[in-house]
Amino acid sequence: MSDIQKVLDLAESYVGYLEKASNYRLEDKTANAGSANYTIFAKKYDDYGFGNFQAQPWCAMAVTVIFYDALGYDKAAKILKPYAYCPYGVNEWKRLGRWHDRIGYTPQSGDIIFFSSGAESTHTGIVRSSSGGRVYTYEGNTSDGSTLISNGGAFCAKSYATSYSRILGYGTPNWESIKEEEIDMEELNALKERVEAIDKSLTNAYDIINKNFEPRIYSLEHPMIYNYIDDNMPEWAHEAVKWCVDKGIINGTGNGELNLNDEKLWACTVIYRLSEIL
Repeated sequence: MSDIQKVLDLAESYVGYLEKASNYRLEDKTANAGSANYTIFAKKYDDYGFGNFQAQPWCAMAVTVIFYDALGYDKAAKILKPYAYCPYGVNEWKRLGRWHDRIGYTPQSGDIIFFSSGAESTHTGIVRSSSGGRVYTYEGNTSDGSTLISNGGAFCAKSYATSYSRILGYGTPNWESIKEEEIDMEELNALKERVEAIDKSLTNAYDIINKNFEPRIYSLEHPMIYNYIDDNMPEWAHEAVKWCVDKGIINGTGNGELNLNDEKLWACTVIYRLSEIL
């Protein structure tokens, strides 16, 4: 489910919620209904540490809480600054360069809509969709209908003509900034097959090494000093040691001696054979 859809689904679940007459049964949609502006949104807004504005107009707090509850604090904080006062919300979107005036803009799902009763915004909500010249919203502290109702006392799903003069404009959250990489089942299965193939290759390489290069102990006149160009070094190690010297993996002493014991010869051979296999 997309982040936008999480926000819209949670908003839908609040449709029909009524503000309360007192600080009692805030979680219940319809119990203790009144006109004193007590709501679960103000409680949660305060619980998040954004400030105690209980018994105050709550449309902006509803938008904030829905975003933070739906997305989680960390995600929501990246795309929506908490606001309990509509003009602050407008100013923040303008500061971010993510503000759109009503005229000339087609609202998108997940936008924040702002209304005005004059020069400043007095009401806000969440855009759920836009089509056919209408914008569909979720709003707190309003009532049913297709006109602006500030301080209406309920959480409602509404719609307006996009040309409605009381619409001030829209803030567009940067949804892309919190989008997580998704992978479909086909990609997941292909990735599993690739991992299994790599694991099989490594297993085969391990078997080849164990089968062909078992540790050996040699009785040599000078067991701690080998030079890959003389007969003092076992024949099976010549090619591998020369390759390691050419690649700079091991270095000589300057007088033709490499100071390699049997264990180091074995390591050179394993590295050389792995380079051929992989």
